[in-house]
Amino acid sequence: MVAGVVFFSLLFAACWSDIMSRRVPNELVLLLAVGGIIYSMSGGAWFHGLLSGFAGLALGLLIWLPSWLLRLLGAGDVKLFAAAGAWLGPWGTVEAAIWAGLIGGLLSVAYLLRHRGIRGVVFTISALRIDPKGAIQRERDDPTRKSLPYSVALAAGAVIAAWFPRIMF
Repeated sequence: MVAGVVFFSLLFAACWSDIMSRRVPNELVLLLAVGGIIYSMSGGAWFHGLLSGFAGLALGLLIWLPSWLLRLLGAGDVKLFAAAGAWLGPWGTVEAAIWAGLIGGLLSVAYLLRHRGIRGVVFTISALRIDPKGAIQRERDDPTRKSLPYSVALAAGAVIAAWFPRIMF
């Protein structure tokens, strides 16, 4: 119970920071990662837990690293998900990533609708179908662009995977 409260509180604090300042503090990420490793080791077989925690952390990093390399996500988002993976283990991390992608897609459409309307959503999706690289580059270069705090989707995916373990696999 205590571990769950710590996990959700750290994720909430990171999301709140991202919403307010578009930054995920490294201190929160470090606390989340260390807490996850400790939690993973507390299940009995400490060495197996240690491996599971580090496997979840590494897998979480590998899953979202390409999005950071393509400048679709911030480094803080990727580090936050990797740290959450330490709590979830490898299978939980995969499930969390799937949930996060689904939730992120829905949030992205809602965000586009709010800031650009239906016409803007249709234009953006059409531009992505015609010239994905060019459309993404135009988005990045737009000085009026408002970014989506994607940590919310990543944290929501982690919460679902924690609440409903192995719901997909």
